[in-house]
Amino acid sequence: DLQLFRLFHNEREIGELKRDLEKMKTDLQKRKQNKEKAEEAVKEKKKERSPMSAEMAKMEEKIREMETEVNKKRMAVISAKVKTAHLQKTIEMDRKSLSQATKAHHSHADTIKDLEEKLEEVQKKRAEFEVKISEETESQ
Repeated sequence: DLQLFRLFHNEREIGELKRDLEKMKTDLQKRKQNKEKAEEAVKEKKKERSPMSAEMAKMEEKIREMETEVNKKRMAVISAKVKTAHLQKTIEMDRKSLSQATKAHHSHADTIKDLEEKLEEVQKKRAEFEVKISEETESQ
């Protein structure tokens, strides 16, 4: 009797364990399927990402090249600004020199004009003096 009772409970427990095992197998199977789907999705995303990654790498390379080009041009602009500033200073100094030379030229021109007027006056007086002397010598 006791053995029958134990056998009954053991069989019942075995049945429950088999059902639990089946549930676990079914759950495991579903999880494996979900895992496979997820892995397949990851694989697809990697495939999709691969060309994008290559394109992104190309874009990053272009950006680096453009940055290098911009830096070169920036240096050229800075150099041009320095040269321009130097040339502007040179031009300003040349303008001042020209202004001074022009003033000196006008001053010399005025001096020459005064001297020419004085020379003309002296020549006139000389001519008058020569006429006067020749008249005096003739009258003697």
